[in-house]
Amino acid sequence: SYTLHFDAGVKIDLNKFSLISFSPVYFNGTKDSLIKVTSSGGGISIIKTLNLSRVNYTVFNNLNISTHGDYKNTAGVFFYKSPFEMRNTQILNAKGEDALNAFKSTFYISTITIKNSFSDSIDVDFSNGQIVNSSFFNCGNDCVDTSGSKVTVKNITVDMVKDKAISAGEASILKISDSTINNAEIGFVSKDASTLEASDNHISNTRLALAVYQKKSAYESAKLVSNNNTVSKNNWFYLLEDHAILILDGVQQSPNSKNIKEKMYGVEFGKKSKQ
Repeated sequence: SYTLHFDAGVKIDLNKFSLISFSPVYFNGTKDSLIKVTSSGGGISIIKTLNLSRVNYTVFNNLNISTHGDYKNTAGVFFYKSPFEMRNTQILNAKGEDALNAFKSTFYISTITIKNSFSDSIDVDFSNGQIVNSSFFNCGNDCVDTSGSKVTVKNITVDMVKDKAISAGEASILKISDSTINNAEIGFVSKDASTLEASDNHISNTRLALAVYQKKSAYESAKLVSNNNTVSKNNWFYLLEDHAILILDGVQQSPNSKNIKEKMYGVEFGKKSKQ
């Protein structure tokens, strides 16, 4: 029954500690007076809030995972069963497995920048939301990774990704449009009963532009629908396995590979998996 407010211009050093809130938070920065949150070991977790949290004109720098007693998560900024809006915000030098993680939450993300993340930039688990007008630079693993989620992505810029720029998994429905992917190991991936719809995007300078396959035996294979996308300077255009579906500008493609997951995760493509 409380709300936590941070006023414009506030500077917070979490040191090695974490901020864990079971009430909505409001980071009320302005264009001329940013809120700055730094850390040398802790993170921020918002847990089970009924009302919307808002983050605006805030810089999160060097955040790591949140821990407290037996509690531990994987993200520098973590929302669990907590709706939120994030605008005009930077997440820099994130040290956790995810710079930002939405878990069983609804969200709207606009005009954010995530740069120099140790691993994934945005991880979306069993959540619904939008990511628009945002930029991602130097992602240590995936840029946007979804599991069991419904996500719309529009007008984002991605540059330097060590694994997948966009990854839809575990029966996700993901739509991406009007976006630019450059210097990624892999462009778009749809796997494990997911459907990825991509339109009016440009993918350049990747080792592999598209991949559609089954990773986990609990799921069927996946689908990727590509319309009016341009692909340039890529080593491989696509990998498609049996029972998966890839439609390029209205034409369904024939499978060209088997056991794609055996080629991924640092074997031939992508980054070595932690699993």
